[in-house]
Amino acid sequence: VIITEGGRRGLHSSRRRERHPLQVHDTFPKKVLYDAGYSRGEVNAVANFVFLTQETNLAIGKTPPGEYMPPIAGAMPGVLGSQWIPADQDLWQISRYTDFLSARRSLLADSANRLLGSLLDGSASAADLLPRAQAVIDAEPDPQAEQITALITELEQHAVVTPQRDCQIDDAQSGARLAVAEAFWPEGLQPGRGEPVVLELDPDDSDIERMQAIGYRVFTSVRGLREYVEREAALDAGVPADTEEPEASDGTA
Repeated sequence: VIITEGGRRGLHSSRRRERHPLQVHDTFPKKVLYDAGYSRGEVNAVANFVFLTQETNLAIGKTPPGEYMPPIAGAMPGVLGSQWIPADQDLWQISRYTDFLSARRSLLADSANRLLGSLLDGSASAADLLPRAQAVIDAEPDPQAEQITALITELEQHAVVTPQRDCQIDDAQSGARLAVAEAFWPEGLQPGRGEPVVLELDPDDSDIERMQAIGYRVFTSVRGLREYVEREAALDAGVPADTEEPEASDGTA
C-alpha cells in the first residue's frame, strides 16, 4: 500500500502508466540470489519487492541491481529514493543483500509511521506524505525474458494456464534445491491433466534427472516446450502429428 499509494508510475519511462498495471518485481533477481546461496526466506523478503510496469520488468530481467541501478541514479536523481531504494550503492551488491534489506525496511517503516501518524491526527493525506514513484531511463531488454513471455502468450491459445515465473523448485523429500525454473506449471499445463511441467533454460545449474525421477516433465528450451504443446493440441484435435515428440530436455533454443 505504501509503495503503490504514492503514484502509479513505473521505473522505466517518464510517461504515466495509468492504463498499464504494475507488477511485483524483485529488486535483486531471485535466480541471482539463489545462485549466491541465499535462502528462500531471504529471497522472498517483502523488502526485496518493487512495483514496475511489465515493460520495465522485462527490461531488467535477471540483471543485478549493481548493474542496472547506477545508470538510473546518475540520469535521474531521486528516482530510486521514490521507491525507497537505499542510496548507498555498496548495498546494491549481491554480497550486501541482507544489509540492503535492513536499510530498505527502515525506509519503509519510517514512511509507514509518518503516514499513520498524520492520518490519525488529520494533518495530511496519504498523497501528501508519500513520494510519488518516479520514472527511470530505459534499460536494455532481456531477450530471454521476452522470449518466455511471448511463449506463455502463445501457449494460452492452447488453454495452457499461466505459470509461475522464476520459481525455485525443491525436492520434497530432501529439501534440496533442484532448479530455479524460468517457468513452472505445478499442476500441469492444464490443471488436473498431466504431470508438473518445468521450463529450465539453465540445465547445468539444475538437477534435471531428479526432477524427472519424481515425475516432472522438464524442458530445457522454448522450442521443445512449444513443439510438445502443439503436438498434444494436434492429438486432441484428432490430427496426426507430423513429427515425433520432442525430448523434454533437448537443450535447443
